[in-house]
Amino acid sequence: MEGWLLIYRVPKEPSTARVTIWRRTKQLGALYLQQSVCFLPDREGNRQALDAVAGEVRSFGGEAHVLHVVSEGEEARRLTRRVQEERAAEYAEFHEQVGVLRAELDKETRAGKFTFAELEDMESALERLRAWLGRVEARDVENSEGYRDAARALAGVTEEVGAFAGQVYQREAGALRGQGGEDEA
Repeated sequence: MEGWLLIYRVPKEPSTARVTIWRRTKQLGALYLQQSVCFLPDREGNRQALDAVAGEVRSFGGEAHVLHVVSEGEEARRLTRRVQEERAAEYAEFHEQVGVLRAELDKETRAGKFTFAELEDMESALERLRAWLGRVEARDVENSEGYRDAARALAGVTEEVGAFAGQVYQREAGALRGQGGEDEA
């Protein structure tokens, strides 16, 4: 497996430097091999992204190196497996959040709470899920079955939110008719 290693050291204080770099590398999907040493598969844009992180490390007064590496044999299989395990964990967490949205849809549907405020909340949650899946997919080197399952789950919950929206609009139209809000023909 080919990829990039970022090896860095940041000053102990302020601790925000370490946290910032850790967050940046995790957003990229980096796999930590040990403290301050992370690996990113060789994908488009990863070198430039790590160069930017290395620049940020240096801006904090630290030291950083970005190295191209090629692993073979058992080491390559181990790295590939660890990268896949991290993506699988992200997909599992994504599925949990789809479940949270589905539970909210179910709760509000049973309660008959078909309001624009509820719909807005659900549409916001759906947008967060879409963005999240896009970020995870960008880190998924295998275009895995995990992504395909997550995309199907997103499509399903999108349909469910659409059905909820239909109920909201139907109820609102009925309320307007009941208030004499329609033009007489």
